[in-house]
Parts: sequence; C-alpha cells; structure tokens
Amino acid sequence: MRIPSAPPRGARRTLAATALALSCCLLTPSAQAEGVTPERASQDELKDAQAAYAEGVARFQERQFEAAANAFERSLAIVSSPNARLMLARALRDAGDTDRAFEQMAQTLRDAGHLAARAPRYAAARDAAEAELAELRPQVAALNLEVTGGTVTELWVGDRKVLPQLWSGVAVSPGVVHVVGRLPGGRRAWRAVEARRGELLTVTLDVSSAEEGPQEVIPWLKAGAGAEGSTPGEERPTGPRDAAPLPYRELSYIAAGVAGVGLLTFGVAGLMSQSTYGELEDQCPDHHCDAGYASTIDRGRREQTIANVGLGVGVVGLVSAAVFYFLDASSGAEAPRSARAGAPKGHQLTIGAGSLSYQGSF
Repeated sequence: MRIPSAPPRGARRTLAATALALSCCLLTPSAQAEGVTPERASQDELKDAQAAYAEGVARFQERQFEAAANAFERSLAIVSSPNARLMLARALRDAGDTDRAFEQMAQTLRDAGHLAARAPRYAAARDAAEAELAELRPQVAALNLEVTGGTVTELWVGDRKVLPQLWSGVAVSPGVVHVVGRLPGGRRAWRAVEARRGELLTVTLDVSSAEEGPQEVIPWLKAGAGAEGSTPGEERPTGPRDAAPLPYRELSYIAAGVAGVGLLTFGVAGLMSQSTYGELEDQCPDHHCDAGYASTIDRGRREQTIANVGLGVGVVGLVSAAVFYFLDASSGAEAPRSARAGAPKGHQLTIGAGSLSYQGSF
C-alpha cells in the first residue's frame, strides 16, 4: 500500500460543527477490531484490505474525511497495516478529531517501528508518523500508562477502557483525569492526575499500594465497582470512597432558593405593613390612636417584623449562595469533587430566622 503525500497545511479547512457532530456518530472508538499483521495476511486478505485502502485514499483526496476514515478502518479490520493506520490518523486529524488522530498516529509509530526492522518498506510510515505526531502533540493532553506491583484485568482512563497495546499516547481532555485499574479478585486501584495540553504525562499505577478511589468517580462504575453493581465475591472499594464530597454547588442552589423565599416574604409583608400604616394614618389624626386600634397597631408591627426577617434571610441567602458558588468553582479547579482528599464529613445546613449557616466537622 503506497502512502499519498499529505495535502498542504494551507489547503486544510476546518469542517463545520454539524460535520464534526456527525463524525462522532460515524467514527468508532479506537478499540475497533484489528486485523492480522501484514506478515500473516493471506493473499485474499491483502486484496480485500487493499481495496478498502484504495477507497479511503480516494475519499481522502476528495476531502471526504469521515468517509475516508471509515474506509481505512475497514482496511485495518482485515490487515493491521501501519500505512492504513497512518492514513486513518490523517483523516481523523483533518476531520477535526485531534485526540483520536493523536492516538492512531502514536500507534502507527509503534507498529511501523517494530515492522521496519524486518520490512524496510514501513520505514517511510514510521518517519512520517514521527514527524506528524510532533505536530499534533501541542494540541493534545496525553498519558503514557504503566502498571507496577502486579497485573490488572482492565485499565480505565475516564470512562474509556484502554487496551494494553494502547497504553502509550492516550489522548485525554485537559484537567483532572482518573485512572482506574481493575485487579484480579475484584479490587480496584486508582490515581487522579492533572493533564495539560501539550504535555505527555507518564502515569504509574502501583497496584500493590495505590489508593482506592471514590465510588463516585466514573471509572469505578465502568470497571464494575459500585454499591449495587458489585459482582458476588468482589470486595467493595474502601478508603477515600467513604469521604463524602462537599456539595458546594448544591448548597449554592439551596441558598439561592432560601434568598428568593426571604425576599418574597419581605416584599409581601412589607406591602401589608405599608397598607396597615396607611390605614392608621387615615384613622388616627396627629398620629394618636385610641385603644380601639391596638390590634391594628400590633398587626402592623408584626408585619413589619416579618418583612425585616424576610429581608435578612434574603440578604444572607444571596451572600451564602455567592460564597458556595465561589467555593465550588475554586475547588473544581484543583480536583474533582469526588477526589478531594480529606473532605469534611457531617455537613449540616441550618436555616433560622434571618440566618443561614453551614456546619461541618473534619
């Protein structure tokens, strides 16, 4: 299979958002079925793979990148050729799927590097993948995964299960990333790392001593761990999972609701108090009322007190909502809620007349 030269950078155009959304549906995950190696392929397999490859090249040259990627994937499902994978990476890149393009380019570099020692015709694919991978790296946050201290039956990065042959160059979204390994016997090992765009971070998961992660972390559920989903005989993860996360965002919503109730009370009671005051002004000249208006005066005072309390609750609620929202934003920038170490327990929201307080112990 020959590799056509990549189109000039200046000729590449960004696809519209609708095309990108469509590509998410048309392009399968990186764990698609792999074909046999070129060295083991039969003549019929090589012929079928070559036909799909030729179709992909034609679609690529027509700038139909999604269709090209589908054709290259069909070729790879028959024969796992580095040349077809290189073209798949290029099609994904030009379709705007930079993360998958990076992963496929990294796998091309590995596969072509191994084969080039025995089949020099793959040296061109190896060199092209190395150069184009360097161009993609500043646009992607990526991980190299290592497991020490034992073996894992599954390794998850976020909500993706990553096969062992793909542990090098796993593209991830920038930010906190959860790596979860499922061990024989049902145990789980967990690490949370900060991934940054343009960096290739090596993550070593020591399964002999790694901290077991919170149940709320997505990979725990995907890897089969969960309070209701554990299979018989499996141990449920312990440790930091027992530490409930601080519900700052939820508390900000509650405080905002309390503020709304307080301000509404202030408005209604204030209007009632004003009405009562106006009634007394009309009935009591010179602001002197006889004993017959005592109940009306008491009612006006009561309405004014309720209005004042409502105003106090509204102000405290608004301030509390702002504080909780800020705390949520600040803590979210450091780590996900489910992975905050040492999270206080025993949280309690207390609402009183003209006050709102949040208590917790650690």
